[in-house]
Amino acid sequence: MNNRSSRSEWTNGAARFIFAHQYWLSIFIMGFRKKILLLVPCLIVALGIIAVVALRPAQYRARKAATAVILTNVANASRAYFTNYGFWPRSLTDLTTTNNPWHLIFIEFPGDQLTDAWGHPITYLPFDSSKGRGSVTAAAHDPNGTSIVFVVDFP
Repeated sequence: MNNRSSRSEWTNGAARFIFAHQYWLSIFIMGFRKKILLLVPCLIVALGIIAVVALRPAQYRARKAATAVILTNVANASRAYFTNYGFWPRSLTDLTTTNNPWHLIFIEFPGDQLTDAWGHPITYLPFDSSKGRGSVTAAAHDPNGTSIVFVVDFP
């Protein structure tokens, strides 16, 4: 009988020991879950801030390239206008509306005004035969705040 009683005590003691550890483990896990629930949003915010700071130079380069493409397209549209009519357009309106001899639209863009990638208006200087060129310009600021001007000349 002693043997059985010691065995049952041992079993009961081991069960209590295991139950007590499971209880503390479950409390630890519940606390760990709460920590995870707090940690994950903090990590997401931190990664978002890092991404914004790290991607700013790439965003500037992309806008710079997009502005160059827009200006080149306007210069090409001006050349196409000259090829079709034998004279240069006097303004962007000649390129963007049907206000020309054959009522053609040479360049389309969204919105009311043609702008660069930063949303600044584009300046069109018509072809001047005394200078032998015309130009399309856009003004912006680099990441340091310095003013820069994008220019595409066309003959």
